[in-house]
Amino acid sequence: GGDSPAAFFVCNYSDDCGETWSKPCFVINMHSDRLPLNRSTIVGNLWTDPKGRLWFFFSQSMEHCDGRAGSWCAVCDNPDAAEPKWSASRRLFHGYSLNKPLVLKNGTWLLGVELPPALGYFARVNAFDSLNDYRGANVMRSTDEGKTWEWLSCMKFPRPDWDEHILLERDDGRIWMVARTGAGLRQTFSS
Repeated sequence: GGDSPAAFFVCNYSDDCGETWSKPCFVINMHSDRLPLNRSTIVGNLWTDPKGRLWFFFSQSMEHCDGRAGSWCAVCDNPDAAEPKWSASRRLFHGYSLNKPLVLKNGTWLLGVELPPALGYFARVNAFDSLNDYRGANVMRSTDEGKTWEWLSCMKFPRPDWDEHILLERDDGRIWMVARTGAGLRQTFSS
């Protein structure tokens, strides 16, 4: 469905460095004729955590972006099994997770989740105004290897767009955030 209200997610795998690919091993398609609008799965990414578990982070929204959306995850404890088993999906926060989590030297996990501005992208302009404090580059934190996640902070860059931020830990212990904004690439640091 592309980057549109018709979007859904399909996952295939390769065991020979990309020479051949499997048939789809799972699909996330939340479209339903019973809904008044399309419910799309816009973005998704796979990540292997330090224990070898495979995480799937994905985002869903009514239409392309309804002003709230939802960042979700599912976990597979046995990714190399002939038939991997996935946990039930769970919602982490509002918005979209486009990049993989960061595991800090102290074991804390950080996940970037963006909530774009409520202007023009949505089925209803200015939908979910109660979330305006979270519109920007959010950071979620887990101190228990992903069992629970809590909202940590939100960076509001000038001329926000789809921030698509990524987090890195510097040698001096500061967290470096880099984001794509309407004003080009931006960066910020947190100690």
